[in-house]
Amino acid sequence: MAAFAFARLRARGSLLLFTLVLGTMMIPSQVTLIPQYLLFNRIHWTNSYLPLIVPAFTGSAFVIFLLRQFYFGISKEMDEAVMRRSVPA
Repeated sequence: MAAFAFARLRARGSLLLFTLVLGTMMIPSQVTLIPQYLLFNRIHWTNSYLPLIVPAFTGSAFVIFLLRQFYFGISKEMDEAVMRRSVPA
């Protein structure tokens, strides 16, 4: 949903926000390892599968970037045609 919003919606500051999302790809995963553990420990997720499952649903910056580029390749006319077709008459 974030990728579609970045591709189709025009809002003030969206380019800056997208740049920040891409900037998170430059942070090595080793840097975030201890803060993630402390967060999961604080919300009592350390002895469960939740830390493995829940972050997968949020999406990574790389996936957001790839989907945004894909949505740019779809013409807006095609988007509008799909929206008109899906609305019941």
